[in-house]
Amino acid sequence: MKQVDDKGEMVMAANIDLTGKIKSLVCANADAIGYLYRKGSKTILSFKTNDEVTCGARPDHLRNKEIVIADSTDGTLKVSWDEVYVK
Repeated sequence: MKQVDDKGEMVMAANIDLTGKIKSLVCANADAIGYLYRKGSKTILSFKTNDEVTCGARPDHLRNKEIVIADSTDGTLKVSWDEVYVK
């Protein structure tokens, strides 16, 4: 695990743990690789590319985006994948 500076906050990050060429092959065949993290009451899926964590996306609607997929307010959990899986 690595420590990643996420907007001023150090968080533990697990990168894709594959050795040799297989890591490059898996990443090359994926349309999107996201990094899921929690910030306060929000669960965020990040496709922003950085040097610390392997992530990114080919589709324009995901490329370099951070998408809130869940938010817990007043004891109610609201989940939406509409921005990730577009029709």
